[in-house]
Amino acid sequence: MKFEGLPSINDVEKYKGCSLFVTEAQLSELEEGDFYYHQIIGMDVITDTGKELGTIKEILSPGANDVWVVDTGAADVLIPYIRDVVRRVDLKTKKVIVHLIPGLIDHED
Repeated sequence: MKFEGLPSINDVEKYKGCSLFVTEAQLSELEEGDFYYHQIIGMDVITDTGKELGTIKEILSPGANDVWVVDTGAADVLIPYIRDVVRRVDLKTKKVIVHLIPGLIDHED
């Protein structure tokens, strides 16, 4: 990545840790299965058994994988973004299908 008008790493070092904002038109095309956070936040989460779980309100990046915070209307549920749990992300319908592995949430109905 290069910044126009800032030719040296020393010139941009002071911006380390800052957020970089771009317009949607400036976003790069992503590979299949990759998403921008703004595309995921606000999506409805439905279990693979058809139960509506809630809406993604935040994405955390603690380490090995992202964690999606789902607002269920009661308590937040943390969904790890891993293949065993997140089965399908449909950007057109704004729905995420998840498989709730044992122990993922405290109160499975």
